[in-house]
Amino acid sequence: MSTPPRIFVSHSHWDAAICRRLVQYLRTTLGIPVFYDESELHGGDEWLQRIQHEVVGATAFIVVLSRHSVDAAAVWVRQETNLALSLAIEAEKTGQRRPIIPIRVDPDLAMPAILQFAPLLTLRQIVDFFESMPDDRLADVARVARGEASDQALPAAAPAPAQAQAYVDARDLARQTHAAVERQQWALGMTLGARAVQMPGNADDATLWGDYAQALIGWGEADEGLRALREALRRNPKRTDYWQMQAQLLRSRGDVADASAAWDEAFHTTVATDLRLAILREHLATVRDDPAQQRQVRVLIGLALELAPGDAWWLGQRVALEMAPIQTRYDAALTAQDWSAALDACATALRIVPNDASWQERQRTVTARRSAAAAAEQARLLDDLRQRYDAALAAQNWSAAQGSVTEAQRLVGPADAQWAARQTRIASARDEAERRARDEAERQRRAQLWLGVERAAGIALSERYKDLGFVPALTGAGRAVITPPLATIPAGPFLMGSDNQRDSQARVNEVLHEVTLGAYQIALFPVTVAEWVCALRAGKVKQPPDKSPWGIDIAWKTQLTRLDHPIVNVSWPDAQAYLAWLREATGDNGWRLPTEAEWEKAARWDAATKTARIYPWGDSWDQTKANTLEGGPKTTTPVGTYDERGDASPYGCHDLAGNVWEWTSSLYFDEAYQADNRREDSTNISGSRVLRGGSWRLDSLYARAAYRDMDGPHGHDGGFVGIRLARVPVPGSG
Repeated sequence: MSTPPRIFVSHSHWDAAICRRLVQYLRTTLGIPVFYDESELHGGDEWLQRIQHEVVGATAFIVVLSRHSVDAAAVWVRQETNLALSLAIEAEKTGQRRPIIPIRVDPDLAMPAILQFAPLLTLRQIVDFFESMPDDRLADVARVARGEASDQALPAAAPAPAQAQAYVDARDLARQTHAAVERQQWALGMTLGARAVQMPGNADDATLWGDYAQALIGWGEADEGLRALREALRRNPKRTDYWQMQAQLLRSRGDVADASAAWDEAFHTTVATDLRLAILREHLATVRDDPAQQRQVRVLIGLALELAPGDAWWLGQRVALEMAPIQTRYDAALTAQDWSAALDACATALRIVPNDASWQERQRTVTARRSAAAAAEQARLLDDLRQRYDAALAAQNWSAAQGSVTEAQRLVGPADAQWAARQTRIASARDEAERRARDEAERQRRAQLWLGVERAAGIALSERYKDLGFVPALTGAGRAVITPPLATIPAGPFLMGSDNQRDSQARVNEVLHEVTLGAYQIALFPVTVAEWVCALRAGKVKQPPDKSPWGIDIAWKTQLTRLDHPIVNVSWPDAQAYLAWLREATGDNGWRLPTEAEWEKAARWDAATKTARIYPWGDSWDQTKANTLEGGPKTTTPVGTYDERGDASPYGCHDLAGNVWEWTSSLYFDEAYQADNRREDSTNISGSRVLRGGSWRLDSLYARAAYRDMDGPHGHDGGFVGIRLARVPVPGSG
């Protein structure tokens, strides 16, 4: 397997410029690896061992010949070359090839000097690169380096130009340098110039130094070229072209301040207007984008307009200069979304360039974006206000909620429907909260009252009973009183009795006739055991008897376990005693028994339809709505038990069908009811009194709202006779 080519280049650092071109060609154009100490050696390397290693490992060796490299002081080039020659001789003994390629870059280097440097090199063909590096010569070098051709097969060295001997003359060498630069033969010009500027008589030649600088710059040696230019200008500071060249070079290197100074020098070395304007243009291009040079930009434009007052290009530059800070302000405002500042920048710009389409478009764009941003900000603020409003409403912080509404209406106006609705909602929510607070206060007050009543009466009542609407109270003496919830019956006529065309069970004593009553109130429920116990504890009524001729358990101890049931075994005189106590305990003389007519109107009259119902709920019997013999538990039930099943009368009264008979204040007469025919005579203590409502022990016939029964005033046995309260006058009725 053949070894991949690798070239070692031995040279003097004085020839570095030419060597770089050669190495670049070999590496990039031909793709051959090259060891070149300027790029391959690094700080910390054991350089002597590294160089020896690379010479031994190289498949080809190139030595760059010049007066510098063959000089006796160039020890390393000599040692590298001798090592390579020794390796080549040893390789040839074994039939191998290690090419050695001498490249001469100095036309003044004669063969005797090469012979003295390394005699064996004269056995190799020497390639001359004086004025240029022709591609065909470079290709030949590459073929030898890759082992594709012998180092003896190179074309014969071009003889040194006949005029080489003439280069000894310093002036002639200076002219040769100038000619090479004129032909843009940068390598030759650089080589000739380097020697020429050192020869006697040429040291102060500014033109020679300028040519040398141009050759260096053309070859890519910017640093050396800049130094040569400075030498030229030191010798002739009036050379405008050299100042221009220096300024251009410095600008290409990014050295704006020094480039600007060079343009200033160029400007002041000429009085030609056109040249001065050209220099000012170049100078402006150099400093225009440097923030530190903006004062200089203004000066340059001013100078140009003094030289050419009507020049359109320079007038445009002045406008651009004025517009630059405006553009900066505009860009900064746009970045910061400061729409007012951006619009101010647009207005300022349009005062300078009134019809400029681009600034008009910017103005329209910013106006639209400001509107969009304002809308977005308003939406954000309104969303924040909505959240604050909701939180304030939940916390019942009415002032904070109103504050949110007020702020929002400042943004959207008082006519905004949503925020107007929110303002209304504050009032309704506040009213609702206050109502709930009142209800809670009332609930707690009632709870405390109930607790006091229970303690005073020595009873414990269910929450259901308390929720039916009964009103607890304590007398001044600390006695318990419970009053029932009431329905208000308005004044007016109603039909009393039965129509046998509608009610097949109508009785003869249920004469159909119209009765007119005043307003009154009637209890929603019959009097309960709990209510009676309060009067009993006060010593104002008797304990109901335990006897039961019907064999029914009506013992008082049993009734005490049924505090929410209707009181039973109550005679008409017992009822009068209870009423006397109730009027005294409450200070309200309006408490009494309902008249027969009052009881019937409350039980069946439907004022909306002007009809009298057969049953409190309607004209059809429904055993699920009443505690009667058909479907009841064969004993009393808690008051309001049938409420949810729909037992209520048109006025909302319950337990009017079944459960217990209820005493009325009316004496029993067979004929039609008339209040003024002595049937409401309270002094008659022996006459029978009307009972209404039926009971749990009887069937639906007796539960009809028009059914009339009666008993003597002392009748009460059987466990199915109780009472219901009425009250007049109606509060607020006059």
